[in-house]
Amino acid sequence: MRLIGKRRALQNPNTCNQCFEFISTHHGGAEIEASMLFADIRGSTTIAEHACRRRSSGPCSTASTTSRRGSSFAHDGSLDKFVGDELVALFFPLITGSNHAEQAVKAARALLVAVGHDDPAGPWVPLGAGVHTG
Repeated sequence: MRLIGKRRALQNPNTCNQCFEFISTHHGGAEIEASMLFADIRGSTTIAEHACRRRSSGPCSTASTTSRRGSSFAHDGSLDKFVGDELVALFFPLITGSNHAEQAVKAARALLVAVGHDDPAGPWVPLGAGVHTG
C-alpha cells in the first residue's frame, strides 16, 4: 500500500489517508449533514490537580487515549481533535454511511460503558458525552 502512496489515516486507522488528504487540499463549499461526538471528563481540573500531586497520570491518560479513540473508530468515526480532556469525533456519511447519527450515538454509549457508567459501583472517571447532527 505504501508504494502507491496509501497508508492508514491518522483520523481513523480503518480508512486510508487519501480521502483526508483530498479534503485538506481541496477546500470546497458543499454543505452535508454529519454528526459530531463531543466527550469530556467532568471536573477534570480537580482530577488533574490531584494527579499532579501524586505524580501519576491516573485515569485521565487512559480515558483520553485508548477508550475514546477506540470507540470512535469502531463506529466509523474520524478523530478530529483533542482539546485538553475533550474529544471531538466526526461521523461523515461518506465514511460512516447514512446512519452516521446512530453510529455517533453508539460511539458515545461505548465511551460511557468503557469508563464504567454501566457498572453498579459507578464510573471510574466522570465522563460526559454528547452528539450533534445537522
